[in-house]
Amino acid sequence: MFTREAEWIGGVLRDIPLDGGVVLDAASSSEEYRCVEQPYIDYRIFRPLRGRAVRIVYADKEPGLGVDVVADLTLETPETLRAKTGVVDAALCANFLEHVLDRAAVLRNLAAVLRPGGWLILTVPRRFPIHPHPIDTGYRPSTEELAGFLREGGFEVLRTAEVSAEYPWAAPGLALRVFNKLWRTFGGRGFLRRIDPGPYSVSCALARKPS
Repeated sequence: MFTREAEWIGGVLRDIPLDGGVVLDAASSSEEYRCVEQPYIDYRIFRPLRGRAVRIVYADKEPGLGVDVVADLTLETPETLRAKTGVVDAALCANFLEHVLDRAAVLRNLAAVLRPGGWLILTVPRRFPIHPHPIDTGYRPSTEELAGFLREGGFEVLRTAEVSAEYPWAAPGLALRVFNKLWRTFGGRGFLRRIDPGPYSVSCALARKPS
């Protein structure tokens, strides 16, 4: 996740009346990832929620420290996922849809755990290199395409933004930038355009489940 992406998510959550509620962080990864590798995730997104007495449910398909619920959003049924997470007031799903083949199934599962009138925040890379984890389908929607995907899933889209990034999200991205600079020195521009689409950005959306 980018720092500016975390800031955008934090700002959106700040505007939502969630005090004393429950937020699901779907595909959350571990506490080390959120607090050590990319500490701005916890600082910008989750710390302010805890200050509002919001209970956060961290869900990921891999068990680990800081993962409350082990669940695969692509394999769970809406019923089994709801049994694991309970009903929540808001859900966050960041930088996950590009790694799954059935995005509609993920959206159905997220809708199933949201209460009527609950909020969903989605982010997906817009301009970013392929990064298999374990797959990358190449899904890089514009904000309009992401909004259309949400509307097809029955959501009301409240806000969208394409958030730029000042640097790649992790060490592999930094290594790629160094490699790119060296490669440009030796004239490999055509190859570079295929592996690095240029300035990094993320498509973001806030949507609401009908009441």
